[in-house]
Amino acid sequence: MHELSVVQGVVSTTHSFLEENQIDHVEFLVLVVGDHTGVIPRYLKMYYPDVCKGTRLEGSELLVERVPTEYFCKECGNVFSPIDEDHHHMNGTHCPECQCTDLECIRGDELMIKEVRY
Repeated sequence: MHELSVVQGVVSTTHSFLEENQIDHVEFLVLVVGDHTGVIPRYLKMYYPDVCKGTRLEGSELLVERVPTEYFCKECGNVFSPIDEDHHHMNGTHCPECQCTDLECIRGDELMIKEVRY
């Protein structure tokens, strides 16, 4: 259900922008979603048409750009993805170079409206 509230917020924010700028129709909306947010794009797309009903976004398409997660190791400076080449999550959250767990997420926390095409 987390995705439903995300879609409701995106539609509400975009609808307000459209009203303020007297824009009646939207072709598509681009949403940037980082993998680290835990938001599942297919659910966003599933809820989007229903949430848009009766708004200026009704009939528009939701496009989602995924941003993969990357971590920075504060010990050795390594930048890495917690996903391996076979798209499997690594065991635990540690640096594959030095095994340190003092990490900073530097990419993948994004959740923002990138573009509204009208």
